[in-house]
Amino acid sequence: KTQISLKCALIKTWCDNICRLSHPVDLSIPQIHISEPTGHLTKGQSLNINCSTAPQYPGGTFKLLHSSLSGSQWLPATNHIAVFKIHAVTYSHDGNYSCQYSTQVSGRTFNSSVSRTESVTVTGEES
Repeated sequence: KTQISLKCALIKTWCDNICRLSHPVDLSIPQIHISEPTGHLTKGQSLNINCSTAPQYPGGTFKLLHSSLSGSQWLPATNHIAVFKIHAVTYSHDGNYSCQYSTQVSGRTFNSSVSRTESVTVTGEES
């Protein structure tokens, strides 16, 4: 009788885990904020790009996407926020930026939709 109870408990746990994994995790769309309110910077200035999301799950990472730079930057989420710091912007930093949040739930990786875009314009030489 004990073996049957244990088998039933194991089957129930397995079924519960399968059911939980079969439902997609719906992550909030992250927010993006550029430290320079106008998005207009002079070459050499510093720039902070903040990505944040609603506190649905602990941890996770943010990916910063840029319209013209190849590759992506990743930072861990700390209190559901990541700050991407560019210490001296160049013309290559000109363009549109957006964020995406990723996290693991029950051993599977889930990605949010991409945030709205924010524009950065880099002009002239630092005075």
